[in-house]
Amino acid sequence: MPAVFFVDTNFFIQGADPNAMPWREVTDADEILLIISRPVQEELDRQKGEGRGRRGRRARAASSLMGELLDTPDLSKVIRQKNPRIVIQLDDLDPDVRAGASDDDRIVQAAISYAASHPGVDVRLLSADTGPCLSARVRKFPHHRLNGAWLAPPEPDHADREVEELKRRVSALEEDEPKFEVGLTNRNGAAVDVAIVEVTSFRNLTAEEVDALSSQVASMFPKATDFRTKEPNAGYDLLMDRLSRGTWVAPSEDDIRQYHQQYDEWLAGIRKTLKEMLSHESDKANRQIHFLALRNSGGAYAHEVVVELSLSPGLMFHPDLEDDEEREAPTIKPPPVAPRGRFRSFLTDLGMADRLMHHGFSHDLANLIPNIRPRDRHAFHLETDFEVPCAKLEYRCDSFRHKVDGPKFALDIRPAKDADVKGGRLMVRVASRTTDPEELSFPIKIHRREGDSLALVRQCIERSSRA
Repeated sequence: MPAVFFVDTNFFIQGADPNAMPWREVTDADEILLIISRPVQEELDRQKGEGRGRRGRRARAASSLMGELLDTPDLSKVIRQKNPRIVIQLDDLDPDVRAGASDDDRIVQAAISYAASHPGVDVRLLSADTGPCLSARVRKFPHHRLNGAWLAPPEPDHADREVEELKRRVSALEEDEPKFEVGLTNRNGAAVDVAIVEVTSFRNLTAEEVDALSSQVASMFPKATDFRTKEPNAGYDLLMDRLSRGTWVAPSEDDIRQYHQQYDEWLAGIRKTLKEMLSHESDKANRQIHFLALRNSGGAYAHEVVVELSLSPGLMFHPDLEDDEEREAPTIKPPPVAPRGRFRSFLTDLGMADRLMHHGFSHDLANLIPNIRPRDRHAFHLETDFEVPCAKLEYRCDSFRHKVDGPKFALDIRPAKDADVKGGRLMVRVASRTTDPEELSFPIKIHRREGDSLALVRQCIERSSRA
């Protein structure tokens, strides 16, 4: 014997496909009969003219189904063959029998009348609305309220679809605009979310350490004592010796005295050089470059682009970031050359004049000619005066290409002098003439350790001795 369910209008408007409904939640019957009462037929006929929205569209589908049922001998149709078998049928009783105060009451009354004429049959109301369920409850008639898996997922109506179409068009327009992507990488090119800055602290050298290192340098370049003040033996033929080697010129006492003075000044300058070595090498040891990569992934050039970089208090950008070799490292310069006696002839003088003629002035004049090139409008140019550490940088580009690799800004970030900070943030702001500013930030962590100043300077002295 089938289980009978009287359905209301919203069974068709809001309900899921009957084949997909969880029927086993309400009945174990092998066959289900769904009955469309006269009030529901009338309501669906009224709603099928309600335009292009979900209600009108689904009402028209239900009305078409009712048309198919009218063409059958018993006003019914099998819509599922088994597990369970589902049959849908039109109620053909006179509508006067179903007359009541409201359509909800008429639906419930139709179900009650059917149950009365079919004793022993499981007859219930199936509705997604409160009104019919409340009417059935007042009359103590079995009913089940549709919810959850019984209902179809929400569908956008015509207005919703128009909104989605407008969003799609806006998205398409935005694809034809510049779009900035910003990322941070370490020196090796690996993407990072946090910039790790390793800070090595080097103490100043003590006076005793400077004295010991100066003595080490002096032993590497000892002061000359032999100045060859006497002419060596001229040989068996004085005339030929003079022609081949020239006239003997001995260093004067003033030359020797000046040499001693220059050597002492050179040795005194070593103390300053040692301190400069420590400063340069400690600066080099703390130079850890991070790269800020910028890309225009949009569909158009970005014009008048401004990139602003800033650091939280206690942190500074340091200049000379791109090439460590561009900075001349302080080295132990050779001591002054000791004056020594020598032979001098017109041939040697002629050779010196010849070298001056061919190499003296032309090279210097070439260096005076400036190498002037036009400003690249597609490149980013630093607008900040970046001679000393600072906390803000600004780059500008007239026309930033899209869909190509963009610039990588090299950033040497360190704590400010005497700033005992453990971290901070790198703030990035990118804006152009036609786009809203893009703002983001990256956290920075500071790791500190102590370095060996004495060992660092000794390594510099060893390199100078090998140069």
